[in-house]
Amino acid sequence: MLIVTGVGRCGTSLVAEYLMAIGLKTDNGRYYRAINAGHESKTALGINSGFIRSKLQNKKFDGFKEIKEFVRVENIDFVKDPQFLADTSLIKHWNAQIGVKVILMIREAEDVVKSLRNAPSMNGPNYRNYPDLIRKHQKDFIGVCYSKRIPIDIIDFPECIADPYDLFKALNITDEKQQARWFKVADKNKVHV
Repeated sequence: MLIVTGVGRCGTSLVAEYLMAIGLKTDNGRYYRAINAGHESKTALGINSGFIRSKLQNKKFDGFKEIKEFVRVENIDFVKDPQFLADTSLIKHWNAQIGVKVILMIREAEDVVKSLRNAPSMNGPNYRNYPDLIRKHQKDFIGVCYSKRIPIDIIDFPECIADPYDLFKALNITDEKQQARWFKVADKNKVHV
């Protein structure tokens, strides 16, 4: 199972849109054109939000049992959810259930903050004023992936728009037609600053 994640405003929606354009399946959520964001997995959002809520309320959470069934029934190839960075326990639980590979989209923290401030509406962790929190969450997430031997590829945004070859390598995309789809989906003019 492929997990696409990042702190927001770092290209995760673009990668999800590309993956769908080349035929990979997800339980796609809404896309918000005004802010060029969305495509979060509805089920992953539900499971991950439920876990975070339960943890905050010191309650037991049994929702991770749903992951295997969700993947089997829906026959999906990837999920996208920024919450994986907010709580590193999430990636450990998903990996324990089904085994995962991660595409982590990263962007300079100050650029993320600037873009978040300019975005009309964004959900998820409140990074609007906290570039140090962005760096901490990215570092902690990468550390957990390495320590748990979870395969992870780190892709720089917005550099990958013009130079997607690290992403193609991470996704093992060698087909020229599939690579060409990237340039139809990726648009530097849609990058919020």
